[in-house]
Amino acid sequence: MEFYWTLFFICVSLACIATWERNREFSQFSLFLLFMVMFVISAFRVNIGVDYVGHLNLYNFICWGIYDVSEPLYVALCIFSDYMNVGFPLVVAFLSFITIYPIYRIAKKTENPFVLLYGFLMIYITSFALMRQCAAISLAVYGSYLYLKEGGKKISVIFFLLSIGFHYSLLTYVLVFYLSCYLKLKLKNLIILSFVILLFGVYSTVLLDGFVNFANILSLGYSRYLEDDNKHFVEPKIGTGLGIMLRYVLYALVIYLANRRIKDLNISMKFNTLFFFLFLLDVLSLRIVIFMRLYLAFYPCLFIPFMWVKYVRTDVGKIRITNLILYFIVFSNLLTYSRSVMGWENIPYQTILNTGISVQ
Repeated sequence: MEFYWTLFFICVSLACIATWERNREFSQFSLFLLFMVMFVISAFRVNIGVDYVGHLNLYNFICWGIYDVSEPLYVALCIFSDYMNVGFPLVVAFLSFITIYPIYRIAKKTENPFVLLYGFLMIYITSFALMRQCAAISLAVYGSYLYLKEGGKKISVIFFLLSIGFHYSLLTYVLVFYLSCYLKLKLKNLIILSFVILLFGVYSTVLLDGFVNFANILSLGYSRYLEDDNKHFVEPKIGTGLGIMLRYVLYALVIYLANRRIKDLNISMKFNTLFFFLFLLDVLSLRIVIFMRLYLAFYPCLFIPFMWVKYVRTDVGKIRITNLILYFIVFSNLLTYSRSVMGWENIPYQTILNTGISVQ
């Protein structure tokens, strides 16, 4: 466990140096170093993450030609890796690269190193378990950046298609992203609708049970994901609720930044629409497992406000209060989230360089 905490504090330190260093060249070097630390740790890992073995088995099935469903770009990547006689490590390294590099590019272009540290929490940690989907999320984040910030509407389509090619769940985000050009929510309406959704989530047990039973009657291919924890043979966990509270604090701060920092009203209302769907799927995912995948697919919208936040290099004594709040949320979420979800306390770090040596 100490290895992962050390990794976190190294990343925080490098992000702080890159943010507050007045020398532009040294700041950019610190940001690049942060990218390299994250990439190397992720790319060279072995048997780290809940789905590592599952992805390895899927890779073998694809190479043997006995698979029935998978995203086309992932299939192509596995076949290419097998053709080059490199094996599964190339798949892990490539997915690690496209998970981190787009966020690094945004951090560098916006001169906001915190974006990469923000990505550490929102995507990087989760990518140890959900490799394909997190790579797809990162590509969608960059597509959103090109569309909204740089006016690259045509080239953004390429990145959106690439994201769908690695994980089909991103199709929902892309469709809503373009739909939000016509369905735009003002901040007041977003707050009202979010409150209604929250009440629905609290008092919707009967409705959701009916939905699950109806889906099972139809014998949907993924109906097993519609089962709750008790039916899914997983012992439900009872916690303090601190993780959910911190997530809602993060939501509130992201909404504030989007509607305060983004001067273009159309873009801020576009964000509000995307966030509305994210929050809806978040509430549904608390009861129906499959919605968790769709909820994660909307993570790109949580990066949109930070594309307009540019930190001015200054003395440490003049740190903005938003910096402190954001870093605190990153630290607190990692504290409450990583141990239980990722199971880091039970997984020693090991690499392809020497799988016989592990670091706990």
